[in-house]
Amino acid sequence: MKYTISIITRMNRCLMFIVSISLIIGIIDRNTLAISGLIGLLLGFFQVLFFGITLFSRDALNIKLQKFQIIYPIAVTGYFLFWYLASLFQLFSKETLFVVLFTLPLILAVLFTIFLEKTNKL
Repeated sequence: MKYTISIITRMNRCLMFIVSISLIIGIIDRNTLAISGLIGLLLGFFQVLFFGITLFSRDALNIKLQKFQIIYPIAVTGYFLFWYLASLFQLFSKETLFVVLFTLPLILAVLFTIFLEKTNKL
C-alpha cells in the first residue's frame, strides 16, 4: 500500500502543478480561466478517486489523518450541497458567495494534498 500512496502522491503533485500554472495564466489572460476550471474538475475527480484508495490504508494512519478521512468527504458533500442550494435559490447574484463557491474547491484540493503528503511520510 505504501507504493500505491507514493504513486498517488506524485500524480497529485503533477495535477496540482498543472492547476496552479493554469490559474496563474488565467489571472493574466481571463480567456483561459475556463480551461483552468476544467482542469480543476479533473483534479477534483482524481482527488476523490485517490481518497477512495487511501481508505484502504486507514489502519496505518495516525489519529489526525483518520479524522481528516472523516472530515474530507463531509466537506466535499457539503460543498456540492451548498452549490446546489445556492443555484436553486439563485444566490449567485451576490459576488461574495460566488467567490466563496469558487475558492472552496482550491482549499479542499490543498488540504487533500497536505493529507497525501503526510500519509506518504508514514
